[in-house]
Amino acid sequence: MDEEPVAWVKDGVMDCEELWAMPGYEGIPRVHPRHPVVSLDNPDVVCLKVARDWDTKAWMIQVDTRRKKLLSAVKCATDPCKTHYYLPAKLQ
Repeated sequence: MDEEPVAWVKDGVMDCEELWAMPGYEGIPRVHPRHPVVSLDNPDVVCLKVARDWDTKAWMIQVDTRRKKLLSAVKCATDPCKTHYYLPAKLQ
């Protein structure tokens, strides 16, 4: 069975200023998000970790990159050994 290789296609860009201005982002640190994971349910949704390097507070956020909307934000562990516990599932 010959299958074509899958390739990523860039179809949009969202910068941090847009993210930080979204309704619901209030109270979340204005730092560059890290560890992006694309949702298996919706390729327009990306899950990201937001935390300052020295801070004990961290957030996992879900952003719809096509509609440019913050879908969800929850506090999570900052321990690097535990961040793998958080998967890009529905966080509501």
